[in-house]
Amino acid sequence: MDPGAGGDPSPAADVSRLDEIGAELEAVDAALGRLDDGTYGACAVCGRALDRAGPEADPLATRCAEHRR
Repeated sequence: MDPGAGGDPSPAADVSRLDEIGAELEAVDAALGRLDDGTYGACAVCGRALDRAGPEADPLATRCAEHRR
């Protein structure tokens, strides 16, 4: 991280950010797998279609609103 960017330049902050990026990449890979196997857009619990519209839509979501709680 650029120390002049106003963020925390510590190694711990860098590791934390890398962990976040790694988790997001894993979620993207999982979403691509669901696209390949035809289950993308369906709730992993009940199988209903996920709501992909609106400002809260998450292309990496795996559960419907009922099962995210």
